[in-house]
Amino acid sequence: MHQKTHIGVLGGGSWGTALVKLLSANTNNVNWWIRSSKTIDYIKAHGKNPDYLPYAALPDHIEISDNINKVIGNSDIVVVAIPSAFLKSSVVRVKTEVLQQKKFFSAVKGIIPGQISTVTELLNQYFHVPLENLGVISGPCHSEEVAMEKHSFLTVGTYEGSLGKQMKELLSSWFMKITLSDDVRGIEYGSILKNIIAIASGISLGLGYGDNFQAVLITNAVREMKTFLKTMECNGQDIEQSVYLGDVMVTAYSKFSRNRMFGNMLGKGYSVKASLTEMKMIAEGYYAVDSVLKIARAKNMSLPVMEAVHNVLYNGDSAENEFARLTNKLN
Repeated sequence: MHQKTHIGVLGGGSWGTALVKLLSANTNNVNWWIRSSKTIDYIKAHGKNPDYLPYAALPDHIEISDNINKVIGNSDIVVVAIPSAFLKSSVVRVKTEVLQQKKFFSAVKGIIPGQISTVTELLNQYFHVPLENLGVISGPCHSEEVAMEKHSFLTVGTYEGSLGKQMKELLSSWFMKITLSDDVRGIEYGSILKNIIAIASGISLGLGYGDNFQAVLITNAVREMKTFLKTMECNGQDIEQSVYLGDVMVTAYSKFSRNRMFGNMLGKGYSVKASLTEMKMIAEGYYAVDSVLKIARAKNMSLPVMEAVHNVLYNGDSAENEFARLTNKLN
């Protein structure tokens, strides 16, 4: 047990819940911010999150609060697991000078809408948190399997090596293996792009396209990811590493993938609005693709798979027609 480090988790969703379960096994000093006081009362009474991963037992030594200032103030390290669309409005309540004293890890797999920035870029450029105090936690990993304690792998990326080692100790367990990396930006952008790829995978599934098409679709999409990471001058462009290719595969193929589920509904003919409403969870790829395309166009990148998803989500094109056109661009 790590008794000295106080760690906070922001977000009461499935990934936040899974991370709290992991961290609380290694330290008694976990502070958890959840927006809903009703959810907090239920967890305190029953030891389970009623809305996400309700089968995951949570220990009673977790300090849970709906006061984000209190949770961040009482923590040395803060893990951010708030959907990207709501992150800035949540964190802006905390004084910048308080944020600058903390160390942050982003577990968010999305881009800040309107900002066109990753979570660590937002924390660094908008809230002035030093780069050496920033890191990321990424997959390939679904929260559902973490909660069920299935053998899993996470990658921790940091600008400063000792911070990564500290988080590795806090997350490691008999079923969780941690790999360290210094490619913070590459990991963030990779996790953003893989959600868009998963939407494309889901659309093809909903349209009734087979395994042969999906194999070619994802192969092309992975090449697009490599192009994007290279153009953005990320440190690690070895796309075969698990944090890149593995995360694409698990998100594009898994039944637990909400982005794949979202795409599947679009392929079956649901409207974007109906699909988002039916999901009841955030599909980060929906928000990400618009920002990614703006970046790509500004840097003259050709990303046909990403373009196809964008056309379905934002231009009103039918999934059937858009993927028929996309088929002619794949090889």
